[in-house]
Amino acid sequence: MRSSTLKLLSALALGLLMLDIFDQLNVSAMSYPVCLSIVLMGISLRQKPKLVLTISLFYIVLVAFSSLYFLYHSNPYHVPFPNRLFGLAQREGVFIVVCAMAVYISSYRRASEQMLADLEKTFSKIPVPVIMSDGAGFITYANDSLRTSFKYMPQDLIGKRYTDFLMPGIAEGKAMRYYIEIFGDDTNQPKEIDLVPFGETVPNSARIICHGDGYKRSLITVLQPQDSTLKPVFQER
Repeated sequence: MRSSTLKLLSALALGLLMLDIFDQLNVSAMSYPVCLSIVLMGISLRQKPKLVLTISLFYIVLVAFSSLYFLYHSNPYHVPFPNRLFGLAQREGVFIVVCAMAVYISSYRRASEQMLADLEKTFSKIPVPVIMSDGAGFITYANDSLRTSFKYMPQDLIGKRYTDFLMPGIAEGKAMRYYIEIFGDDTNQPKEIDLVPFGETVPNSARIICHGDGYKRSLITVLQPQDSTLKPVFQER
């Protein structure tokens, strides 16, 4: 609560400071709203929707004040709007649209983060190791079962190459070709492969599936117990 209040006060102080600076240095129709829009978009990428909404409402009042000051104190021959009220509505309307976009971005980001957190929480409760990797072959997530099954801390694998840990006994070039072949399968059907992960001597069967499209596509690997009845269909020959 205290942190949110401090962030709110900082954003409000920044808005007031920019109002004083820009109305003195550059009294133009859109300079102040544009600068506030940049600040607001930056805030939306980091802060909660409620905080972004509160800051947006305050910034709307500041833009309205700045617009009135500009329209009624500037040289009448240099006012870009033939009708002053129309100019105020145009300036304020554009900024309100930007505020709505900022709130939406913050809400969407928050929902995405919550969905990812829920997904990771679900994976963490699965009693078998689960590893997620991206198109470049780097591990992006590993659950806690990895610690009990292979004595590896999940955070030690994040950002490391999938082939270094899951295919250490295969030549690097060949392992990457295997990985690309799996990752590039657009059928998104589960497959069973045979892996010798983390330098183990006994092969482990693993069930894998690709999920998503484009840069969001990921490979999910679920390592099976050594006595699994799954038949390996993709292994080094």
